[in-house]
Amino acid sequence: MLLISKNKTTTAVGVTQSVEFTDLNSTAASFLLELRSNATNEVLLIASSDAGTITTYRPRWVSFGFKAGTAEAQGVAPIYDLSGPKYPEGYYGYTIYAQTTEYNSDPSGLTVVNSGIAFIQDQDGAFSEANYVSNTDSVEGYTYYTE
Repeated sequence: MLLISKNKTTTAVGVTQSVEFTDLNSTAASFLLELRSNATNEVLLIASSDAGTITTYRPRWVSFGFKAGTAEAQGVAPIYDLSGPKYPEGYYGYTIYAQTTEYNSDPSGLTVVNSGIAFIQDQDGAFSEANYVSNTDSVEGYTYYTE
């Protein structure tokens, strides 16, 4: 299970998040993490760089970093926007793909190396069910968290 922390709304960029996973059969130095919210069904794609990926301990574990912020940017520790109600605190399904191109954000044709459940934790305060409201979209019927 992955644990990811959202940045505080008072902070433009949070601390570096470390994504650690088992990678038994690939030799990739770059990966793509796909997160799908169980609450909103929104998808977030987080790409790693060759320079920011630690493969020394493969196959036991591989690691890459990124930062949660309010604006997106690329670099050795990329920044991804996890703010607002689009990506609420809660459970996400995740899939990690091996890739040969740094920062590629298209999973088409990529090989899955790991999958499971992630939890995104809100650093602004404890989760409360009282903060949930129904989505007005009667077709999809999703429930989402409002900040």
